[in-house]
Amino acid sequence: MYYKEYSSIEQIASEWDNFLPANHHLKSETLIIPEVSNLKNISFSYLLIYNNSNQIIAVAYFQKIHFGKMHYISIFEQNAFIKLIENFITKKGFQLLVCGNLLKIDSTGLYYDKLKTETLSIFKLLESFYSQIKPKPHVILIKDWQGLQENWVTKLNYKTWEEDLTMKLAIDPKWNSFEDYVKSLRHRYAQRVRKSRKLLGKITRRELSLLDIEKYSNEIEMLYNNVVFKQSIRMVIVSKNYFIEMKKSLKENFKVHLYILNEKPVGFTSQIINDSHIEMHFIGLDYLINQSHWLYFNMLYDSVEDAINLKKTEVELGRTAREAKANIGAYPVYFNNYYRVSGYFSSLMVELLNRSFKSKNKKTTSAKTVIKT
Repeated sequence: MYYKEYSSIEQIASEWDNFLPANHHLKSETLIIPEVSNLKNISFSYLLIYNNSNQIIAVAYFQKIHFGKMHYISIFEQNAFIKLIENFITKKGFQLLVCGNLLKIDSTGLYYDKLKTETLSIFKLLESFYSQIKPKPHVILIKDWQGLQENWVTKLNYKTWEEDLTMKLAIDPKWNSFEDYVKSLRHRYAQRVRKSRKLLGKITRRELSLLDIEKYSNEIEMLYNNVVFKQSIRMVIVSKNYFIEMKKSLKENFKVHLYILNEKPVGFTSQIINDSHIEMHFIGLDYLINQSHWLYFNMLYDSVEDAINLKKTEVELGRTAREAKANIGAYPVYFNNYYRVSGYFSSLMVELLNRSFKSKNKKTTSAKTVIKT
């Protein structure tokens, strides 16, 4: 068994796509988007993995992140010793290698033919890939693993990244309108919907075409930055080009809605439209308007209404703001993520950042009784 590495999916798009099942999340039309979006501090590796008969038996997708202070909110200010370690690590360069797509939920980076190989063999081969990477990664993350915990995890010294989850809302097939959803809620939550809709006031929601996204790209980027830089950890930060390239590639399967008050953009949502569900993607907010008009809650409700109108089975709402999402009836779905860290100082920094992330998101890890049963 051996592999060949490529730095762009365009070099191998035909071979790559032909190996994957139809509509797979690793298809080249999806992976090309981060490449052409001019993202900072990130590069890519694509592996075609062959057996001894020169047949492709697996593909692997990696994102390489040069992780720095722009990627997290510092929690080390009050400890001088740890602050020195932080400065040393980030100045030297903290390298993160991710098998998977950090820009999508439930998007593992490995697909293989289970009739021709098995998981441990693939991960043993990947060890040789890791060893030749320069600079050497401090952290290797296997994201959104779709199988059960298998022998490769312990044999190759990976640890479990605990408590990573996304929030989903199931769409009842009996709901033919948003009002049906509201009627299904317990009284206090139905009242919250009506209050949210009333507070929205004169804010209008407009779906953007490609030309519109290009026109409002600066405003979209500014509103996105308002949100992303409040997150404790943001491993990838996109730019306005990302939303343009997403629309170019996915067309009607990618939607951007702009929220406008007095002709001024005050928020936006983006959605990926899948066969069975809607994924609420990146958003942006004016936080003063959010406070007065409950804009974020209205964004969540609008995504629910869109899913009902499009006859989808669920809405994928993402990893953050769990309390707000639980309040509309969403429930947690956990992922299997595994990681390995090299070096004492790197391990210490990862542990502290992990604690910070858990602290920020610890409020909601179970569903509330929001919808009547």
